Amino acid sequence: MVVINEWLPNPFGSDQDGEWIEILNSGVEKVNLSGLYLENKKGQNYFLKGELEGCKFLVLDRRETRIVLTNQYEKISLYDA
Repeated sequence: MVVINEWLPNPFGSDQDGEWIEILNSGVEKVNLSGLYLENKKGQNYFLKGELEGCKFLVLDRRETRIVLTNQYEKISLYDA
């Protein structure tokens, strides 16, 4: 199962350089991420790609996703198309 494991919405220093979202494949089998996407409460989304090995993490920073995380009351969802 692929889940959002944690995120950092308010890092020390620049939000643009320090925000990130971490995805976890909690299963033992490799998972194809194509078709999965992240979305914040403002509707900004990022489509995942590639594969994620079992029991591994994937850290996606703000520069890559372009998803802006608000410092309070943020909501991040992981969807399967």
